[in-house]
Amino acid sequence: MICQLKGKVAQKNIDHLVVDVGGIGFKVFSSLQSLSQIPEPGEEVFLHIHTNVRPEAINLYGFVDETERDLFLAVIGVSNIGPRLALNILSGMKVNQLLSDIKNKQISSIVRIPGVGKKTAERLVVELKDKVDKIFPDQMTAPHPAIKDNLLDELSNALKNLGYKTSEINRVINKLGQTSEPDTTLTKLIRNALNILSKRG
Repeated sequence: MICQLKGKVAQKNIDHLVVDVGGIGFKVFSSLQSLSQIPEPGEEVFLHIHTNVRPEAINLYGFVDETERDLFLAVIGVSNIGPRLALNILSGMKVNQLLSDIKNKQISSIVRIPGVGKKTAERLVVELKDKVDKIFPDQMTAPHPAIKDNLLDELSNALKNLGYKTSEINRVINKLGQTSEPDTTLTKLIRNALNILSKRG
């Protein structure tokens, strides 16, 4: 079983890369978080690998950061979540924020990840919330305090009423959810959101 790869980047694509190891090309699926850190083709890369063996295929899933690989393994251990959905979840949110949202049961934040419904978010929280401290002690020593869900929901509705697209709203809410103080007000959130949206593009 392959647990790590070191070689040259042969190709970079939207959901995977090809790593050249001694003339052999390994196709490795990865999250957007890791792919954003992968160097350009021709440069060397080191990846932490999970080998997924199925009757019809052997797929490699690779991550720049070992913690992200470990979180990937935890997520695919949740009921009805396979490797592709797990990659989608990790692509939609940074590791520390996802861990914090799971620990603090922030379901409304998790469902803002594209392709993740309420039932999936609930399963993540129910099955992992008591495990994250033990599996990721270094990441959970000072979790970011969460904004109340109802404030983010009200912000989302306010931006919808102003005519903004869902993709724009989700991007802004994810950012503000990670950076805003937990005692912030809806007025401050709307002002900050409009400031971010005015700078888009």
